[in-house]
Amino acid sequence: MLDIKRVLKAAPTKMRSREPLQQLWTPWGERIEHEWLSARAGNKAFNPAEEGERTLDEGRTPILGEHPRPTMVRDNCTMLNGWWDYAIASIPEDETAPKWRKTAAMLTRDEAVRAVKETAIPRTFDGKILVPFSPESALSGVHQTIYPDNLLWYRTVVHPVTLGGEETVRQIGDANRLILHFEAVDYVCACYVNGQLAGTHVGGYLPFDVDISAFIDPDDAFEIALCVYDPNDSGTQLRGKQKIEREGIWYTAQSGIWQSVWLEIVPEAYLRTLTLKGASDGKLFIRAEIGGDKPNAKLHIVVTDPADGTVVADETLPAGVRKVRAEIATAAEHLWSPADPYLYDVRAELRYGSAKPAETAGDAAVAQSQPMDVVSSYCAFRSVEIKPDTKGVARFHLNSKPLFVKGVLDQGYWPDGLMTAPDDEALTHDITAMNAHVR
Repeated sequence: MLDIKRVLKAAPTKMRSREPLQQLWTPWGERIEHEWLSARAGNKAFNPAEEGERTLDEGRTPILGEHPRPTMVRDNCTMLNGWWDYAIASIPEDETAPKWRKTAAMLTRDEAVRAVKETAIPRTFDGKILVPFSPESALSGVHQTIYPDNLLWYRTVVHPVTLGGEETVRQIGDANRLILHFEAVDYVCACYVNGQLAGTHVGGYLPFDVDISAFIDPDDAFEIALCVYDPNDSGTQLRGKQKIEREGIWYTAQSGIWQSVWLEIVPEAYLRTLTLKGASDGKLFIRAEIGGDKPNAKLHIVVTDPADGTVVADETLPAGVRKVRAEIATAAEHLWSPADPYLYDVRAELRYGSAKPAETAGDAAVAQSQPMDVVSSYCAFRSVEIKPDTKGVARFHLNSKPLFVKGVLDQGYWPDGLMTAPDDEALTHDITAMNAHVR
């Protein structure tokens, strides 16, 4: 039955709630508040060390310092979470405003894209915001609502960065690319590097990347600025339960950066995506996309059992067409289940090169290739299907055995970070608590 009252309450916002947002804290948020937001913390930002690394003052806990994409881990990455400058600007309404806007009403999608691309970067900013927490959240340090007639600006300065592991150090140059990653920005945004437009994105929930190599000098500091527009519940975009007039089942709306921001140096040809799907019979489906153009590139996949280091698969696949779609057989036998969430380690190497003569006399010529890009990942082996049980009733089956699925409603909101969990420990706590209550 259609709930008319609930539908009416979900209508676009007509009145603005001006009552202050109340501050509620989780134990993990309290630690961030103590180390970063309190008067004792001093609101000091990341300080660049002489060698270009970003370090923390006074031993503070990094803000969501874990690698944001554990299925594609490279050593040469730098988190940009921490203090950024922010400014909240009104969309112009007078006759001198750009041609794409004459009123302060909600922008259409196309108008919003033009707005974030054509509006000038502010000369002054309102203060500091703790990225990646939205300005509406307590953990951001701003705790202010962003309305549909506002533009939200971010700015930070990044000092020369050298990234790499102990064996290999890569610097930005002709053979490497500097990729700026945003895990989520709500909703329309434009990214500027040193005042130049580097890229745009539409969509509040999906990550996106910007190659900023052409906009920087490897030896100089550079400025990153981001302009964001979010219509909140006045728009038609996907927004979940966000609502400016929060009440009942509706949660506090949030805008801007709400997931981690980070930099990564990659070679000129690199793995853009890597998807691994293991089956209970030991087969592994591999899907990958290659960035850059490198003839005769190959994707080398090694799957290892973490229990004893046994290699259960070692395959080399052609990757010259920039896409890999393959299925390989493995000797993996340990299946994944909720009671035993077993994972296998995966090393993916994008290689290039041709056959070269062996250095030792008498040996046949061997094909040698050098790894151009190395990614660490993981996978699980299992089967998931719906099929009849012994009585002919359709049931959920995991690894060919019926499993009763107990659904748990977790809204995914945090009182201090809203849709952004204050720490990975907080997410682990939720999973542990759910497991304890559904058994």
